[in-house]
Amino acid sequence: MTIAINIGMRKSEILGLAWEWIDLSTGRLTLYQTKSGKPRGVPMNSAVYGALLALQPDAEQRVGVVFRRSADRAWEQIRTAFTTALQRAGIKGFRFHDLRHTAASHMVMRGASLKDVQEILGYLDYKMTMRYSHLSPAHLRAAVDRLDGLTISTTSAQSAVESPQRLVSAHAPVAQVDRAAVS
Repeated sequence: MTIAINIGMRKSEILGLAWEWIDLSTGRLTLYQTKSGKPRGVPMNSAVYGALLALQPDAEQRVGVVFRRSADRAWEQIRTAFTTALQRAGIKGFRFHDLRHTAASHMVMRGASLKDVQEILGYLDYKMTMRYSHLSPAHLRAAVDRLDGLTISTTSAQSAVESPQRLVSAHAPVAQVDRAAVS
């Protein structure tokens, strides 16, 4: 789950990941088995780097499929393990793919552009990026709070209108200030 939530990879991309596609020296991995069929480079953050290193500390042993059952066979499904983890954590109504949505949302809420998210997650369509980048109510509230101070109180508005020297309030919308400058 560390990889899914930290770089938003699909379950099939994670389960099919091969050590040969991971470059720990550059902190980047390349996915060749993607939904679009096109290879995509993905940067790793320190959590993913650390998880991969802990999974196989010996560089000589980093060959084949990263997450394997036995005899270098990839896991095809992890439904039972994931369901058990959710039950132990007391989480209901959650799917593995929701980790991808969570990664996209947190990237945006922490300052990544929608274009960054589109590239990292490999979306071909910008609309899909928008669909998966859900923002928390607190983040949306913080965005609106950035507008505090743009408007003026009723008493300040009245004095701005009555003052002959001041045709436009200092707090007026930008378009109003631009129109007043050319009048």
